Amino acid sequence: MKPDLERAVLGLELGSTRIKAVLIDENHRPIASGDYAWENRLENGIWTYDLEEVIKGLRACYRALADDVEQSFGQVDVLFNNAGVMLPSMEIERMPVEEWKATFDINISGMFYVTRYLKPLLVKVHGNMINNASIAGLQHYAAGRSYAYSASKAAVIQFSHQMAKNYGEEGVRVNCICPGIIDTPILGDRDRKVFAERVPLGYLGKPEDVAKVVAFLASEDAAYLTGVVLPIDGGVSL
Repeated sequence: MKPDLERAVLGLELGSTRIKAVLIDENHRPIASGDYAWENRLENGIWTYDLEEVIKGLRACYRALADDVEQSFGQVDVLFNNAGVMLPSMEIERMPVEEWKATFDINISGMFYVTRYLKPLLVKVHGNMINNASIAGLQHYAAGRSYAYSASKAAVIQFSHQMAKNYGEEGVRVNCICPGIIDTPILGDRDRKVFAERVPLGYLGKPEDVAKVVAFLASEDAAYLTGVVLPIDGGVSL
């Protein structure tokens, strides 16, 4: 009996010596998975990695996952690229090159690998893709000193445009969401009231506010929408 994929979620875990991707159903049961291990080394009390090995691991992981999905289900109806990281803001001359690379590897390269290996399974059923960017990537919006984050999210937006333009003729819809200030653990112990003062609607968004938009874009109600870049920000980017 096939699991219900209506609420299936793909998670990516980066551990100390391996990368593991798992597709789970709404009951948190694994459906398909792929993993890749590599060697690391201890230098001056810090675990270090060969970046090329980690990228190799990502490729192998995504390829293994795509193979499992194809063998088990033969198609992908909706692909939601939702992984992302935002490192601390700082002056550009102080930013470690490693942090710049890591932000792009996760925020845009990961999206590229997932899309590369799963796109053929989307095309088979005229599926659709939703990519999670940020208002930080919008051309008319700039705030703080999150150079790597903003640049990587702008890349997500343009990647989405290109995909929508080039693969519409194959029946694949591609849309992009740009969340604003959402009340998630990424805010840490910061004062929510300070952030809410920047929102025209007067309050922070909740994860559910984003999830409902994603569900709409994934549904048949959005069948004639592609190439959309949609802020979900309570008006912050105005």
